[in-house]
Amino acid sequence: MNLTGILGRLLGLENAQSIESVEPSLAAPWATIRPLAVLRLPGAERPGGALLFSLSAGKHAGTRTVLAVCRALALSLLLVALAEPI
Repeated sequence: MNLTGILGRLLGLENAQSIESVEPSLAAPWATIRPLAVLRLPGAERPGGALLFSLSAGKHAGTRTVLAVCRALALSLLLVALAEPI
């Protein structure tokens, strides 16, 4: 018996099956036409977002850097969410 069968039995699931392959895709029309844009756009928006929002942060350079990185990551996650991954 394999690990999937053992875990299925422990969890009370009958006929547990393992996932053999994954084919991720994007559902947004703009992302299906240009899927590499989803990878390129976060790289392009990070410097712009960091520059735009770093002026409004605190007085310390460390604080501005941390906030700029957090905002850039949030913008990147927003872009990936808008691409509607399935």
